[in-house]
Amino acid sequence: MDLSNYQFGELLGEGSAGRVYRARTRDGGEVAIKLLRATHESAAERFWRERDLLVQLAAGGGFVPLLESGRSGSGSFLVMPLLSGGTLGERLRRGPLPVELALDLGRALAQSMGRAHAAGIVHRDLKPDNVLFDAEGRPLIADLGLAKYFAQGQDDPSGLSQTGEVRGTPGYMAPEQLADAKRAGPAADVFAIGAILYEALTGQAPFADPTLRGVLVRTARGQVTSPRALRAGIPPWLEAAVLQSLDPDPGRRPATGLALVERLRPPATPVTRPYRGPLLALGGLALVLAGAVGALAWQRSRPKLQVVNHGDAAPEPSAPQNEAAKLPSVPPRGAKTADADAGSEFGDLARLSSERLQLVAVWEGHVGPVNVLHWPAAVGWVFSGGADRSVRAWTLAQPKGPELKRWEDHAGEVRALAEASGATLYVGGDFPQLWIYRIQGEKGLQLNVSQPIHSLDVRAGQLMIGVQGRAFSLDLQTQSKDSQLTLRQFVFPPGLGQVATRSLGRSPADLHFATDGPPDTAPFWISRATQAESGEQGSQAYDPIAGHLGPITALAASADQRRLVSASADGSARVWDLDQRKQVYELQHNLQVRAVAVSPAGDRVATAVADQVIVFALDPLESRGSLKLETTSDRPTSLCFDPDGRHLAVGTQLGLVLVFRLR
Repeated sequence: MDLSNYQFGELLGEGSAGRVYRARTRDGGEVAIKLLRATHESAAERFWRERDLLVQLAAGGGFVPLLESGRSGSGSFLVMPLLSGGTLGERLRRGPLPVELALDLGRALAQSMGRAHAAGIVHRDLKPDNVLFDAEGRPLIADLGLAKYFAQGQDDPSGLSQTGEVRGTPGYMAPEQLADAKRAGPAADVFAIGAILYEALTGQAPFADPTLRGVLVRTARGQVTSPRALRAGIPPWLEAAVLQSLDPDPGRRPATGLALVERLRPPATPVTRPYRGPLLALGGLALVLAGAVGALAWQRSRPKLQVVNHGDAAPEPSAPQNEAAKLPSVPPRGAKTADADAGSEFGDLARLSSERLQLVAVWEGHVGPVNVLHWPAAVGWVFSGGADRSVRAWTLAQPKGPELKRWEDHAGEVRALAEASGATLYVGGDFPQLWIYRIQGEKGLQLNVSQPIHSLDVRAGQLMIGVQGRAFSLDLQTQSKDSQLTLRQFVFPPGLGQVATRSLGRSPADLHFATDGPPDTAPFWISRATQAESGEQGSQAYDPIAGHLGPITALAASADQRRLVSASADGSARVWDLDQRKQVYELQHNLQVRAVAVSPAGDRVATAVADQVIVFALDPLESRGSLKLETTSDRPTSLCFDPDGRHLAVGTQLGLVLVFRLR
């Protein structure tokens, strides 16, 4: 099959993986053609999985049907009808729907998704812009690009969702999906339908906030205004059904789309009071976002829905619907809250400053956890990599952002960053490629390494690449535009097994590996290998040092490679002197250490435990301050010192990058 039978028209929309065009057939009919743009293998697998799911679901109605699919010189493509009724998003921008029409819409979406759930399929990206209307006004669900099989035993051979990924649209993603897209089951779709129905009834997204961070905070905490406080004509039983669908705990929502259909039927005996169940009603009190950063701890102590009532309910909107009543769910980049500058340029986050740690920058952009931070001396920028598959560059000259640059075309979460000579950025993560970017350029070069990358480091003209059970080196001194990139491989001895190389570095004489050790005992190992002048793999002279009793959770090394800090699930962080080949400090914590950083000079260490960051000075050992993301369950997920050791960058579970000056 090819596209010669179609005449392409305007671009209708685009995403990270593809573009959608208006096109005409030879007989004059209009269609929409989706072309795959991304080149990485996982994007192609998702594209063809979407095709297969469309074929499976569209036959029963409720989903946009597939007319044709194939490959052409322009790339892989899907052909679908061009629906004349527009999107639900376009309709809701004009204001709320009549109650009965909104209820019919909710039932139709729940019925369609109920069939998908019965087939073991979850959508994961339901939102108003993915609901289209045909000429008769029937709603059809579109964009199955993030859909997947969820049922145990169901055939989903691609395994495209990785643990910890964030996939979906803020404001419509359930809290469990914000934490990990792989956990999203039918209850996540029920949550999204509840959010759509709330917006259709009230003209306002349930977790609307002027900032992306605010949307994520409200979603994770379950903070929502009572629908009847916004519109008087909503029946109490319908309000109860909508609020139940938005419960932060998936176990308290209707389990599937079909269960939601039943919940959206009027009761035989009218309900006279709103949904209470396990939620917290705050009466007439206005809710203040008192926490420093939002919460994603539904999986530890799941929050209860917090319903705010604002006095008398709003009257029914007149026709035409009042557009001013609708608040955007995710505002334009750079939007500010009314009190964002009250008392501090960082608003409520200013309370994180202390006598020893002064907040000097807050950067918002990532959706989901910030996995890795990198602050190289040659550039002066801070680079962040996240679960949203993006890398972003920031500068202290813009303490509130936005980012200077962004790289997004990655096939999985970004977990490793390195920089060389102020010109080149290396990116690795949950994908079997090393991405190489010119920092001042746009496009990247891919180098296949066959496995996900755990760590990257540049030392003595070598890029060190850590993967499962081995490491590679790339000679940067001979690298040029025209030269072939050749990896040198280091294979660990059989006694280490398939361990993850989580940290590595190179001095002029030696190569250091830090791994999580043999899987049976899980001690900590530091291995030293002297690279031979000849031979593909070099000679291995491994000198292991045992330490931790639990699995390694984080590692960091000083710029001169004299000190390395390791953290473990056993609650300890250990400081190692690589010259003396011994442990010099042990820092005990009550909980698992999630992240560590060591200053370039090796005289300061930072650790992240639960919702707290602690900074230690070494030689002698003393605490030099701490910060606590109190009253929230957001977590610090990554740490990094600046090249002078005077600033500490903190990445969080909710996608923030916070920078503190050490005083």
